[in-house]
Amino acid sequence: MTATANGIQRFTRHFPCPVCDGHRDLPQGQGIRCYGFRSSDGLYAHCTRGERAGGIQARETQAGTLTYAHRLKGDCKCGVQHGPADIKPPSVNGNGTHPSRKKIAETPLVVKHPDRTSFGQHVRIDYDDGSKDFVWRMPDGSPSNGRIKSNQAPLYGVEHLSQYPNQAVVLVEGEKPQKALAERGILAVATVTGADGTPCVESLQPLAGRDVYPWPDNDPDGKGQRHMGRIEPRLVDIGARPHMLTWPAAPPKGDAFDFFAMGGTVEELEEMMAAADTYQADPETEDDIEPERKRFELLTPQQILNRPAPERLIDDLLIANSTAMIVGDSGSGKTVLALDLAHCVASGRWWNNRKVKPGPVLYVHAESGADLHLRLQAWAKANGQPLPENIYFLEEVVRLLEPGDVDLLLDRIAELPEPPVFVIIDTLARSMAGGDENSTADMGLYVDALERLRRATKANVTVVHHTNKSGLIRGNSSLRAALDTVIEVKRDDDFVTLSCDKQKGIGPFKTIRMQVEIVPLGEYWPGESSVVLSGLVSNRADTFDSHMKIVADTLVDTFGDLGATATQLEAVCIEQKMGRATYYRAKKSLVEQGFMVADKEGRGARYRPAKALWDKLQSLRDLPDTYQQNGSSVGI
Repeated sequence: MTATANGIQRFTRHFPCPVCDGHRDLPQGQGIRCYGFRSSDGLYAHCTRGERAGGIQARETQAGTLTYAHRLKGDCKCGVQHGPADIKPPSVNGNGTHPSRKKIAETPLVVKHPDRTSFGQHVRIDYDDGSKDFVWRMPDGSPSNGRIKSNQAPLYGVEHLSQYPNQAVVLVEGEKPQKALAERGILAVATVTGADGTPCVESLQPLAGRDVYPWPDNDPDGKGQRHMGRIEPRLVDIGARPHMLTWPAAPPKGDAFDFFAMGGTVEELEEMMAAADTYQADPETEDDIEPERKRFELLTPQQILNRPAPERLIDDLLIANSTAMIVGDSGSGKTVLALDLAHCVASGRWWNNRKVKPGPVLYVHAESGADLHLRLQAWAKANGQPLPENIYFLEEVVRLLEPGDVDLLLDRIAELPEPPVFVIIDTLARSMAGGDENSTADMGLYVDALERLRRATKANVTVVHHTNKSGLIRGNSSLRAALDTVIEVKRDDDFVTLSCDKQKGIGPFKTIRMQVEIVPLGEYWPGESSVVLSGLVSNRADTFDSHMKIVADTLVDTFGDLGATATQLEAVCIEQKMGRATYYRAKKSLVEQGFMVADKEGRGARYRPAKALWDKLQSLRDLPDTYQQNGSSVGI
């Protein structure tokens, strides 16, 4: 089913999505945008945030965007009741503005650093229809133009903490409840990220060593509760002691301001604080947390020898819980390889005769995704199996040099049913936005971000990167030095070659060659097709590919021990629809590997099968089931 929308129904900052509170004008790269719309009858909100979908199936708009239709009246299949559907979008004129909506008040709130210097102005704008907006301005009141990131902002009121060392603090969402607490002599600070954001660790650091009482807004959809829930473990990480507050009589969206407005007293709040539960780590994951290693720990030789052997994610190719890079020129097949590896790990399918460690996969696909659907369908068709359900794609840029972006990515990972065993960042250039690839400092920060992802997930974290015009790894050399594995990808006409540039811990893998083929997709999308990589590999010898076998079979079956001249052998192979370039490469490989011998050099040479070739073909013909397409396929 295809959903449609017009400009009046689109979610905007003045008319946000009732499911996720998102709209198209929110900052990019933070996972909070919503490109959806409300149905013309007002009964459904078409939200684009898949994590809010629950059991709702996706629908595709005419523009190709996936939306999830949430029922706004009664029970919704996502499991949350979103309220009545009698609210219609406000009228708009031709340029998208609201002629009946007038600004009635503008309240700048100065957010300060712990040392009392100004960070910026968080301005609340109120309108006559009861709606409001928040915008950031620089300390001098000028527009921030995106220079201020909410997740990096200090907590509102943090400048007062130094006057009350070691005193307990109440943590709320927004300046209004913070002021309600402060006016009654209660030490309090507030987040300024909104419920969809999360303060970075640096913003929370002033709370280290204190008892902290997070007080979530009582949002019907649980947004406020999840906001404080994401903050709790970060408080533990910095050495704070969080105790989540619960207000049993809270109305929908009720917060600390409403508590006092409804007659609540400081004494009642103190009783709530005394009854608050201390944060406990999830018992299902607590045992999986890697214990913090003591700095400058001294080890004996036996302790080093007793370390477990490195676990493989893909035998001989990638190590679990490590960092890696797939590098090559544009069009060399880097993404095809990354997608192929991702789907094999997610589905548990062996990759080119190599066993995989199956598990969920996260693929950050920050490059243009216009043909991603073709790539995925090509993999499914070429491999004869459905796409795995436990591979998750993120089609947004994650700026790894921004700690807030890494925080948000880890938040999204924490929402998955299981942590991923494989994380792919495609590409380095897109995920290093704002940084300099040639800078040692910037590349060091980038590597630190990869390591942070690895430590948090225990996954193999692989980044896809480009070579320069000289064929070398682009950017600062500290990148290669810091990684465990580097896979170099090169394309030569109908073949893609994978070679090991670096492999720590398990030794280098042998060079792998895979064939480039075309998969027609006309049954899905008329006129469309996608290129795939396929490997016809023998279980006995990875270097004896399908084209070598065709030439070898032709030499043995057609000419026997007498052999054939190069012209005779070529003619018969061409009759079998083999391209000349492919034939010459296969013949050259057979000669170089000793499977085929020539009686002399140059023109007129006669090629005969060597004993090694007879043995090879005999072994393959005795074991027909082992000579098969063990390599997998995927659209480039």
